[in-house]
Amino acid sequence: MRRRWLLLLVAAALTVVAGRWAKGLFTTSEFVHFSVNFPTEPGLPTLPVAEVGGPWSMKPERAAEVHPAGGLLVWGREGRIVVDLDGRSWLKRLIQPRKLLLSTHWLRNVGPVERRIGLELDLCGCQLEWLTFERDWDQQSRSSTRAVPPGGMFNMDWIVDLTPELLAPDGHCEGGLTVRDADSDELLTRLPILITHGGG
Repeated sequence: MRRRWLLLLVAAALTVVAGRWAKGLFTTSEFVHFSVNFPTEPGLPTLPVAEVGGPWSMKPERAAEVHPAGGLLVWGREGRIVVDLDGRSWLKRLIQPRKLLLSTHWLRNVGPVERRIGLELDLCGCQLEWLTFERDWDQQSRSSTRAVPPGGMFNMDWIVDLTPELLAPDGHCEGGLTVRDADSDELLTRLPILITHGGG
């Protein structure tokens, strides 16, 4: 009986540890999953928040009619993505020290017209592998081959090969994701991405 209780306590402790690790994994350090609204540049028309399911904001003081450019979901961070390399697990540092996964399954059109989009990701010279389950994607031009309707979504993942400079204790990158209209080249959204040590 005592052995059964001991196994139960060990299992509970491992569950708590795994949960805390998973929270860090999916928010700030190893697998950074975020949302991006477009267009968000000043002067570009957007739909009322109610028509596209809310501003994707967890901040209670955020005005209801505002669409933030993006941020981390669930915990409510907005306006820029901050990747904390010091938050990676020891297992990640041991097995894949140079790899980082960025992911957005919520590239969302909050504007009143459908748009084909082009994407640019600048991360201070890091090599990138672009991945998507979208069929309507031109890998060469980095643009969608279908128009994203108002309220519609697109998705993209990136495997980032971090440079030795970024892995150094003082490594720092101020990059960003740019969303453009693939037909007119108009800037729709610029989402800053900071890669740093200690959370910036």
